[in-house]
Amino acid sequence: MRKSMKPILTFSLLLIVAAGMVAGEQQDGPLNKKDILGLLKATAGGRITEGDLASQVESRGISFQVDETTIDELQKAGATLFLLSVIRRAGEAAIDPRLLRPSEADESKEEDEESSLIEQARAHAIEYLQDLPDFIVLQTIKRYARSNPNLPWRLGDTLEVELTYSAGKGETFKVVRVNGKPSDKDYEDLGGASSTGEFGSRLAGILMPQAKASFKEAGRRKFRGRSVVIYNFKVETVNSRSQITDINTGRAIMSGSSGSIWIDVETRRAVRIEQSHDAIPANFPITLAETVLEYDWIKVREDRYLMPVRAEVILGRTRDGFYTRNVIEFKDYRKFDTSIRLAPDNEQPRKP
Repeated sequence: MRKSMKPILTFSLLLIVAAGMVAGEQQDGPLNKKDILGLLKATAGGRITEGDLASQVESRGISFQVDETTIDELQKAGATLFLLSVIRRAGEAAIDPRLLRPSEADESKEEDEESSLIEQARAHAIEYLQDLPDFIVLQTIKRYARSNPNLPWRLGDTLEVELTYSAGKGETFKVVRVNGKPSDKDYEDLGGASSTGEFGSRLAGILMPQAKASFKEAGRRKFRGRSVVIYNFKVETVNSRSQITDINTGRAIMSGSSGSIWIDVETRRAVRIEQSHDAIPANFPITLAETVLEYDWIKVREDRYLMPVRAEVILGRTRDGFYTRNVIEFKDYRKFDTSIRLAPDNEQPRKP
């Protein structure tokens, strides 16, 4: 029987606290791969949190090369997308010391810049939610699954879904094709893993004052050719708007989460979000929920908007060993006129 999970994700954030040591004593020097694999076992046993491990990676650095083989090994050992991103950045800093955190002499200036950058990103997020136009976009969703974290992902199906967004109704979905063939199925009837909230609610879940998110600068780098500042964040469950729903049991929870938000230095806007839900109750069927969302500037008719262009959602049930991975691409943005139906690619408009 095919298992299915339907998470409704709305988004949250991460404060990295001082790393707790597994053995209760402070250690110095860069971490090697064996150290991290050992600490991952400790996170699985509940002796430290993955946020603690990420903080150790940031403060101590690493002494090994980070390639795709290493990333795959760490992911199989239980590393989340957020931790893997921290490890990748540590690997880049080991190669190029200019990517390391600035010296203590610049800390006061950093704090002022951080506060200003976060506040401006928050203002732009509020503006974004208010000014987001009604539009249609075509989503291509490749849905993978595996029955064991040590096995490779296997492609299950490819969906083409027309997403219509309006300020009054939010997101609505229409299935256009399944595996390249036209389909008239309802989105909800397809089963499998799905997500919503890419347009606005994720940003709100991090940057709105109600989230009471904590931020800590984690580094600077280039993203899509532009300079960005990366902040780790945390949103506690009590302030979270992130909902995860298991359609097999009908149960739903609100969960706090940790992650990072990447802010464009020039435009003061969020261009990438990484999220790992880290407050899922022990008795909830879904035990792993991670999201990565990327934005870019898209021209919709005469105007340019910062819109989602790619997302990745990973869900897992550790108890019965079932994991899903959705890779989503957004393309062909068009403004939506309620009096006109815009046909998908290769489909002729219907005659009146």
